[in-house]
Amino acid sequence: MDKRAFLIFRATWLLTLIISAAIGEWSWVVFHGIVFIVTLPLVWLGRRDDHHYVLDALFSAMMITALAISAFTIWPDYATNVGYDKIFHMAGGAWLAGFAAVILRKRITDQAVFYIGIVTFALAIGGAWEVFEWVLSLLPQAYATQSPGMADAMLDLVADTLGAAIVAAILKLRRYL
Repeated sequence: MDKRAFLIFRATWLLTLIISAAIGEWSWVVFHGIVFIVTLPLVWLGRRDDHHYVLDALFSAMMITALAISAFTIWPDYATNVGYDKIFHMAGGAWLAGFAAVILRKRITDQAVFYIGIVTFALAIGGAWEVFEWVLSLLPQAYATQSPGMADAMLDLVADTLGAAIVAAILKLRRYL
């Protein structure tokens, strides 16, 4: 995947944000707008690696899907309880682990430390994400997201860790596959 495809995914994500703003879904615009901006430094960090654009395109596609499902109410309210949020957290944890692998693979030579590092990176960013969700729940109602509480945050972190562990296992086992 080349840089043009990466730019197309980022532009599509931005367009989805603009459409969300046009229909008045401000809580999702604030939430995803901040994520869009905060991920740009991560994209810059990995820019020298061949897998960088693929990882960002996957992340952008995941966020476009999440934004479309949330802002355009494609996913019914009752279905949220069956794992929509956890699926995206697991995918996010996997993406973070993959991105950490891109960033850290030339910097950490000890394999055990490398795999622990990529899972820890995903868990740390997942924890920061949960704090971010909580802060957004404090905003005025038109801009706020709903933070269901501590139990949900802990399950989200478990999903993040599971996604990261799956990526670590795939990276470890890929030489045997």
